[in-house]
Amino acid sequence: MERDKYLSKMEVKKLLDYAAHKADDDINGNRKFYVRAYAVLLTLFGTGIRATECRKLTIGDLTLDHQNYFMEPSIMVTGKGHKKCIRTCKDGCTKVHNKRRTVEISSELAEQLDEFLKWKDEHGIEGMADTDYLFINRFNKHYTLNGVEKLFKKMCMEAGLRSCYSIHASRHSYSFAIYKSTKNIRLLQELLGHAKISTTMIYAHVDPAEKAKAVQNIWD
Repeated sequence: MERDKYLSKMEVKKLLDYAAHKADDDINGNRKFYVRAYAVLLTLFGTGIRATECRKLTIGDLTLDHQNYFMEPSIMVTGKGHKKCIRTCKDGCTKVHNKRRTVEISSELAEQLDEFLKWKDEHGIEGMADTDYLFINRFNKHYTLNGVEKLFKKMCMEAGLRSCYSIHASRHSYSFAIYKSTKNIRLLQELLGHAKISTTMIYAHVDPAEKAKAVQNIWD
């Protein structure tokens, strides 16, 4: 995969650090844009979900406290629409059902999203029911796909990153990071929601630096 398709670990840190700083400024100044933008970026880079999946998240999709739910922190994601499961319902009718999957998240992301929910609740202008959208724009409506893409581009530009990065770079960055740390392609396939493992295999490319390291001191 071309290098301009994903962010390095240092670039992700630079972007998130910048967003965190701007979010703190917004909280102190009683503003909202960067608080929401930071939460969106944390979710994208912390889950690898698609922009279309991120913008459709509802509050009820979050499981943040495993002590209450007897399960690890996670997000329930509605997958891509063009791959729908058609099955027969209990009442005998045949309907089209969107694919749903559970994406486990880190305890750190769970805490950050919990803080974001508290912030939303304190402001009192955003719905807090399970069916309400997690991320809304300045018009108090959930983001359009174009809106999320513009947010991502704006944050990358302000943080001093390459202008060539698309929002899908967050998914690629997450995928490379997970595979590099686990070397488990099946695990990554499940997290990304790929129907075919051949789709996931693009993240199993060989790093030249790893090749150079592997041939050193083989028999020592």
